[in-house]
Amino acid sequence: MRRVFLTLLAAAVAVLWISAAGAQPSETDLRRFAATSLGVDDVEIAPQDGPSRAVISGGETVAWLGSTWDIARSAGYSGRPVDILVLVDRRAVIRGTLLVSQQEPVLTLGI
Repeated sequence: MRRVFLTLLAAAVAVLWISAAGAQPSETDLRRFAATSLGVDDVEIAPQDGPSRAVISGGETVAWLGSTWDIARSAGYSGRPVDILVLVDRRAVIRGTLLVSQQEPVLTLGI
């Protein structure tokens, strides 16, 4: 049981480490994320105009995509930046989130 726990913990740390690297998603990734979150086949994402980007489907704006870092300079517990892309529809409902960058230090558990 301990071995399984340690394996899962190591995998979780690896995922967090990769997420913390801060690789920016490509335009294709953003379109796929928005389309999947909204439940539509395809979307276009307009160029950034202010703190957010319009998400367009069927010729009309159906949502907006914004970065918590660009909008609010969000920070984690340690005060280091946390950047999450948030997709908000026309009814102001959060339809999806995507972790872009997290720089929290890994806690030592004494294992």
